Amino acid sequence: MGALRVNPEVEKIVIVEIDPVAVQRSWLRYPQYGNNVLTHPKVSVIAADWRDFLSTDQDRYDLIYLDGLGIRLYTQPLSTIPQENYLYSREAYEVIFRERLAPGGMVAANWGSTRKEELFDIVANLPPGVHRRGFWGTISTYPFSGLGLFFVIASEDAKALERVGDEILRNGTLKEIPIPDDLSPVRFSDDNPFLQRGLQPMLLLPSVPILIAALFIMLRLYRKSR
Repeated sequence: MGALRVNPEVEKIVIVEIDPVAVQRSWLRYPQYGNNVLTHPKVSVIAADWRDFLSTDQDRYDLIYLDGLGIRLYTQPLSTIPQENYLYSREAYEVIFRERLAPGGMVAANWGSTRKEELFDIVANLPPGVHRRGFWGTISTYPFSGLGLFFVIASEDAKALERVGDEILRNGTLKEIPIPDDLSPVRFSDDNPFLQRGLQPMLLLPSVPILIAALFIMLRLYRKSR
């Protein structure tokens, strides 16, 4: 609704959500909590996998926003490959920039983290000729310290990117994170998706009692089966 208020010339907003239950039972059942945005005639909600939508949709967009990246199970390292990882693979970005963005269009994404190296991992996968800027801020989680989020904007139109990035800084909410020009490419692909790196051992501590209990149960079952 904010985009529609600021710019009434917005023609349409398409929301793609992979979970149909979230659409039916949450968004559509309680529209008042989203400021009735889903009932606006310019807004449509599609329950679909985003990658499938990319390959079948024929429209082009001025802005594509990837929301909620960085949702991972840190206590189970290398055991899962969240579907979000396939939203910014090399193949996904190529479809977005070559087939789904309108001329001068822009991609924006957020990523829950406090490590700028993860921000660099995201932008390193962008196709050649795409300009990018990175920002960092926090979402209030009072009384806690807040949720750290990185934001990336990227476009083949350098002037449009500069204009939008400067407007973000004037707002004063986010701080720019310089992205090195000589950033080594990390070519995550559909066959080689992003996996959490640099895992801190402290993150594994909550899993230790569970692992011990699981091993104990397995040992007892093994002894009973003999």
